[in-house]
Amino acid sequence: MTAFGKAYHQTHEGDFQDENSAIIFAFSILQLTADLHSEKIKKHQTKEEFVHSNMMASVDAILNLSGAGYEKES
Repeated sequence: MTAFGKAYHQTHEGDFQDENSAIIFAFSILQLTADLHSEKIKKHQTKEEFVHSNMMASVDAILNLSGAGYEKES
């Protein structure tokens, strides 16, 4: 996924802010496809749940990548 994100970001400048955003989006599409087509899933995601999940994943990624800038000071 990392190689995909880097390659996509380099060849499609402007589509995503950075390569991590491309990875998050690609992974979320994979999850959505599995959710839609798996017979094992009894309750499929709603549009609102999908959007909310992606927004939260994006926030988490931003905070994790930012490093010490978001850590509490001792």
